Amino acid sequence: MRIAYRKYIKSGCDFDGRILSYRQFSGMSADFQRSSFWKEEYGAFLTGDDYLRYPKWTRHKFTVDIPQGIDGNGIDNDTRATFHTHWADGGIKVTMNGKHYKTVLYHSNMDIDVDRYLGINSIVINKSYTSFHTVSPVSPGPSVHYPGFIRDSMYFYGF
Repeated sequence: MRIAYRKYIKSGCDFDGRILSYRQFSGMSADFQRSSFWKEEYGAFLTGDDYLRYPKWTRHKFTVDIPQGIDGNGIDNDTRATFHTHWADGGIKVTMNGKHYKTVLYHSNMDIDVDRYLGINSIVINKSYTSFHTVSPVSPGPSVHYPGFIRDSMYFYGF
């Protein structure tokens, strides 16, 4: 994982000018692998340099609930972003709460709406890419897609 993290640092990939800490990078990488194996989405808060995984009850097959906060008191001022996985291929027809959807690889419209509601950036990892959505008024709009630096087979060497 340290080799993969050094490769990430050298890539110059950042999120709103911030570099992921080793703890965040390795947590996201490991959670994507868990997500792919268990076929459910995982999520976390990225606070400062820390990685705070959402509780198990938040995980569902094609969605993840964002808890009120790890301590139950809402999102902390130190929270930089949220993170979650999209393990499934895009275009799969699913029904959730009586509504029909198609899975997407990047940020869904629902993901973007939640980001705007919470007023916080988010990262989504899928099989090939990492998607970043910023709620910054300086650069609002659609997600920016970075190469799949976390899914690259070299990053998972040794898992």
